[in-house]
Amino acid sequence: MPWRSFPSLHARAWLVGLFLLSGCGPPPSGEISGTVHYAGKPIAQGTLTLISDDGKMATCPIRDGNYTVVASAGHVMIAIDGGDVPKSLGISPIGGPEKWKEREAEIKKKLAAEGKLEELKQLEAPFRVPAKYGSVETSGQSLVVKPGKQTHNIDLPAVPDEADGKKE
Repeated sequence: MPWRSFPSLHARAWLVGLFLLSGCGPPPSGEISGTVHYAGKPIAQGTLTLISDDGKMATCPIRDGNYTVVASAGHVMIAIDGGDVPKSLGISPIGGPEKWKEREAEIKKKLAAEGKLEELKQLEAPFRVPAKYGSVETSGQSLVVKPGKQTHNIDLPAVPDEADGKKE
């Protein structure tokens, strides 16, 4: 019966080959790196989110206007949330909330007296990326992720209603 064992061995090898070629491995992915700017200025900190057409999500931090993320290959929609790093007033917790408010008022008064209006503005309302860009449905940003490494820089145009960058 040696002639009967050959076809079954051949058939088994053929089935194993089909199984390996059937795409049972992980889907291809790409590593995307780049910069994120709003109205020409880098976003200090935030989150970049990619959502593929089949619902897979990848997310990464934005630091000093730079990001790197790994996502499944294919078309993705992009959402971006972030803004300036909130400024610290350097107020010690000693003394409780009453002392904090008193010290905060002193710092703001000093900044105003010194004409440091931009620093004062940052303390009161740090810049935030407009809410429009925080949703894949409204951001208007997308990308085709290719297997391997690629660069994709994002420059979000200013939103006329929110040109000052204050959060809604």
